[in-house]
Amino acid sequence: KRTNQADRKSGTALPRPAQTVAGGNMMTWSASVAKMTAEPTFWATSVSAYSSQYGPELNAASKATGPPDVYPTHGDSPNAWASRGSGAGEEWITVSFAKPVVARSVIIVETLHPGSLARIDDVSGPKPAILWEGTTGRINQARVLSLELATPRKLSKIRLLLDTTRCSGWSAIDAVGLVPKRKGGKPGSAKGRNKPSK
Repeated sequence: KRTNQADRKSGTALPRPAQTVAGGNMMTWSASVAKMTAEPTFWATSVSAYSSQYGPELNAASKATGPPDVYPTHGDSPNAWASRGSGAGEEWITVSFAKPVVARSVIIVETLHPGSLARIDDVSGPKPAILWEGTTGRINQARVLSLELATPRKLSKIRLLLDTTRCSGWSAIDAVGLVPKRKGGKPGSAKGRNKPSK
């Protein structure tokens, strides 16, 4: 059982972005790590802000950066970001990338009690926009979520909003990535991906 070692950076609720980008399609990805990393993917390099973290080292917000190092394992690992408490309601994290990417999809790797993701915001510029909002369904195994954007979008900073009341126990995010637009503007393939259960 976890002890109460926590670091909360901000306890305020997030303002809702006024803009919404239509047409995004959330998919699940059952690929292995080798297949997932074979395609060019830009992984988050830093954390700009977060609602809380379980500890300053174990399950710190910084654990959501870099390529996946827990997936495909499902379970309580210190190497993925987890919030201060379980089932506490709204939690969020904002990650930044080394350089802007014209992305066709956003990748989120969940490795503990998937199902709490409620919204993805583009906070790259002064006017935040909602890229996706909804539910992804609960599952008792690690998984990769891929938000397929209707139109490639230049992104440098992404915010994930979690509703931790949707799952029993802690939820953990292992990695967040951007898949760039294909050369020539061809749409990405959804091979190996399936619509999530609701």
